[in-house]
Amino acid sequence: ATGPAVITVVFLEVIAVSWFYGMSRFCSNVEMMLGFKPGWYWRICWVAICPIFLMFIICSFLFFPPELKMFDYAYPPWTTALGYCIGVSSFICVPAYMVYHLITIPGTFKQRLLKSITPEPSSGGGHSEIITNAV
Repeated sequence: ATGPAVITVVFLEVIAVSWFYGMSRFCSNVEMMLGFKPGWYWRICWVAICPIFLMFIICSFLFFPPELKMFDYAYPPWTTALGYCIGVSSFICVPAYMVYHLITIPGTFKQRLLKSITPEPSSGGGHSEIITNAV
């Protein structure tokens, strides 16, 4: 059950970075690190193609789960449900915190949703200095 859990976390990261953090901001960060901005191919992959493929993989696993067998023994359905619960436990804190944050901040639902998905500005000035030995 770790494969689908990891893919779900990657799906959440792709959505958070490309849609909420913003592709232009992310490409500026990549330019700062590498010295050039990613081309249109990578932007399209990060915004559309990767989320679609990851969602397809997650849905195909959920709708057509593999049959669990070892030699001639077929495991009962409750063991499959227990395995799903164990797999979900590795990443449930991410969507649970999202819901908690959405509920606890003040404002109307629309204001809370917009505040939740808007990145906060960095507190430091520019990134003009490079830290070589962080302790």
